[in-house]
Amino acid sequence: PLSFSEMIITPQKDLMYISDTTTGNLYSLNLTPIRYLNFSIVESKKLSIRSPLTFIGTLLGSPKAMTINPSGIMLYILPKFSAVVMWDPRTPLTAEWHEIIYQTSDDLTQLLCGQKGSVYVVAENVVRVTRDGRWKHAVKIHME
Repeated sequence: PLSFSEMIITPQKDLMYISDTTTGNLYSLNLTPIRYLNFSIVESKKLSIRSPLTFIGTLLGSPKAMTINPSGIMLYILPKFSAVVMWDPRTPLTAEWHEIIYQTSDDLTQLLCGQKGSVYVVAENVVRVTRDGRWKHAVKIHME
């Protein structure tokens, strides 16, 4: 049995990426057939849909806060290393095609995609002092 932790839907394609918490395996699900189903929620009390999952490969570890930016690049946190990892789904899912774009000693909790390709990481504790001496929980880490 699979233990799903993270699910994200791509903005350009009708794909859902699903990760397994115990293995770090990544799967995809084609949403196109589901999008065009014709059913009435009023008439149906239970809806069961079977659709095959496609095994893509294994991530660098169990992911947290998986997201996809508007360009289709997947980002996720590796909690074990307090690192943010970037991977382009158009490339093979191997370590060589991953890029660690941020690493800290703090516990990272969430990723947010902003305008013009910016990515912010949110930490459980404050992570950096700004120029005016204030502490922050979110840090801008990437810009395309």
